[in-house]
Amino acid sequence: MPRLDDLIEASRAQIREALEQSTAPVLLCSFGKDSMVLLHLLRSMGLDLPIVFHRDPWFPHKYAFADRMIREWNLTVWDWQPVAVSLWHGKGIVAFTNHYQIGTTPDGDPVTCAVPKNIVPPVEGKPYLCGLADLMHRPTGTFQYPWDMAFIGHKSSDQDQIAGRVPLHTDLVRVDHGPTGAFPLRHWTDDDIWDYTERFAVPV
Repeated sequence: MPRLDDLIEASRAQIREALEQSTAPVLLCSFGKDSMVLLHLLRSMGLDLPIVFHRDPWFPHKYAFADRMIREWNLTVWDWQPVAVSLWHGKGIVAFTNHYQIGTTPDGDPVTCAVPKNIVPPVEGKPYLCGLADLMHRPTGTFQYPWDMAFIGHKSSDQDQIAGRVPLHTDLVRVDHGPTGAFPLRHWTDDDIWDYTERFAVPV
């Protein structure tokens, strides 16, 4: 079989195995190309999982595609405020990082997932945000996370602008007092993602 067929079958097997260990699965989805392939793959298996899609309240036009897919595919999508915001420095870049609660320790401290947002210079005449007033001082709050398995579209071949390569060493990542992370696209490349997108006409 072609490489893509092998990847699809292996990913489906990983998804089925992960679901055997879960009673409340969810999909973390950005509606980018990788997330759309994973969402399509899950739906092709008859799986209609709830979705977590963290969006910022600013510049709503950025979410036009996501909003269209939510309507057209009748998706159930959840979002909530971060519990904290911090700065991440590296490689000449500063990223605002939202920390979303995904669990609670026995001592009552939040277990969080960090979602960085890269900073770009403002363009004259265009709307912009104040890093202190808008981002660092945005509303925050805790959240009762109900899911025990989170499917994520991250691949071992992915590159982060600050962290560099973030390879995956296992299909499932256990999180103390939080959900298990499942990575069905672990062995895929960007070329594989585009091949799947084209073969199955996945919206991007």
